[in-house]
Amino acid sequence: MGSGGSGALSVQPMDPSGAVSIAWELFKLNFIVLIGAIVTQFALNFGITIVSSVIQMVILQATGDPNTPALPLINGVFGIINQVVQIWIGIGLLLLNLSVARGQKAELSLLFTGGPYLLSYIGLSILFGIGMTIGLILLIVPGIYFALTYWSTFYFLVDRNCGVFEAFRLAGEHAKGNRANAFIMGLISMGLSLLGLLACGVGLIVAAPVVGLMFTICYLQMSGQPVWQPRVAT
Repeated sequence: MGSGGSGALSVQPMDPSGAVSIAWELFKLNFIVLIGAIVTQFALNFGITIVSSVIQMVILQATGDPNTPALPLINGVFGIINQVVQIWIGIGLLLLNLSVARGQKAELSLLFTGGPYLLSYIGLSILFGIGMTIGLILLIVPGIYFALTYWSTFYFLVDRNCGVFEAFRLAGEHAKGNRANAFIMGLISMGLSLLGLLACGVGLIVAAPVVGLMFTICYLQMSGQPVWQPRVAT
């Protein structure tokens, strides 16, 4: 699958500020593939929405009834299809980022290789969402703590090809000593995303890949795995 996550793991401190610097260098080296991935993700979302709209328009013209139950049914079916496709592409984007962060060849084809992880990823997303919801209901702070502890579960699931509960276990284990760093990482990601929005939204095409790479690099750092390093001029 190209992720290469087969070596031994160890709990190590991550460096968010250093990670964003490495992410920027990697983005400059791989910007065509990384921007292409973002554009592909958007195009699939847009394409599914257009197909849904066209089918609903045809049904409306054929029946002449704006209250026909077929319209919300089509809308709901395509909504589910779109969500599944976005999760599938999201897994592929994670695999692509792992490959780039390791200094491996960046291939856009990785974007379409998330199928084997799809069901486990959906199950993990549901459990993660439940955990976040419960945490936020309990006066917000537990929700933040939950996010700082288990944000890396998705990486462990895909990179180590492990089960859902094993991914949670690994994430909790590697969060030790890294929750403050995870908080800093979150602040940096919000800052970069805000800068992208301020640039008329166009800057998100750059900010989104850099943030994704930063998270991936932090995951590799905290789990003691090799990360690509820029050459130092001598």
